[in-house]
Amino acid sequence: MAEIPKQLKNLKKALDYCQKNEKIKGVILTANGTSFSTGMDLKDITKLDYEGVKDLERTAASICNLLYNGKPSICAVNGRALGEGVVFTACCDYRITIKDSFFQMPEINSAIFP
Repeated sequence: MAEIPKQLKNLKKALDYCQKNEKIKGVILTANGTSFSTGMDLKDITKLDYEGVKDLERTAASICNLLYNGKPSICAVNGRALGEGVVFTACCDYRITIKDSFFQMPEINSAIFP
């Protein structure tokens, strides 16, 4: 059975740490490379059972909550932003992109309302 990506769980853990650490005054969220995404493929979601989908939703929602309600956050996009990555950019206080960046919600092509 598929699980939610470790990078998504690790992102939540890192944001929790940043929000609790008084020495950290803000967060810059970016990608290593040119794809700003959660690492979750739509095909992987179909492999999740009900609890797996709920775990994915809870994790993504808590990341959004940490970004939206926490310390000042900047999202730096160096290329494409996909799916939940687009949602995370919307939750940040500021967004910085390169000229050729684009944002896409692939879920829409599968009749999933993001």
